[in-house]
Amino acid sequence: MSDELEKIFKMYTEEKRRKEQAVNKLAEMMNRMDIRNQGNKKELMKKEKECRKLQQELQMVSGLCTEV
Repeated sequence: MSDELEKIFKMYTEEKRRKEQAVNKLAEMMNRMDIRNQGNKKELMKKEKECRKLQQELQMVSGLCTEV
């Protein structure tokens, strides 16, 4: 009986360790994805800012063209 209990306990601890490793690996992967997406967000914000600036310039130029 004691041997069976010991065997079950070892299986339980091994399964618990594997689940912890899987969760840690998943968390690590999610953090990496967040880091990559932050770089993309910064780049996207720069492009949006540049686009707004170009739109303003275009509006100014088109406004000048209609006045002439």
